Amino acid sequence: MNQEKRDACLKSELDEDKVRLLEKYNLISTPDLYWISKHENAHDQIIFKHSFVKKNDIITILCRLNKLCFAKVKYLRQKSDLFQPYIYNYREGFQPAELWNSEFLRHRPSGFYIDLRNLQFMYDNEKFRDFCAYLDSFE
Repeated sequence: MNQEKRDACLKSELDEDKVRLLEKYNLISTPDLYWISKHENAHDQIIFKHSFVKKNDIITILCRLNKLCFAKVKYLRQKSDLFQPYIYNYREGFQPAELWNSEFLRHRPSGFYIDLRNLQFMYDNEKFRDFCAYLDSFE
């Protein structure tokens, strides 16, 4: 099976938002059913298995794409009603988005915009707990 047919076959097993997410990040499948990122002048990067995409929700998949630990996934999932997905447009600023397309989450009670890509650099669990407590103080 060639790349195009395999990708189409695997995507047919997923809901529309998951397919959009895979396409946004230009992920392609491998014969052993991994979704990978393939860029010129870089090593192929395995992002996740197809079974992971099938069984998990969009927030978990987004967190994996952004290399977030389980504690961050758990917090964002538990508090999902307090966050609104956004993207940033250099001409128009922050714009509401669908979750699959989000790059930022706006914490509704505080109004803070949280960059999903930068959360991965919060390594210290104590600092992350402090961050969560600070956000929770606005509720």
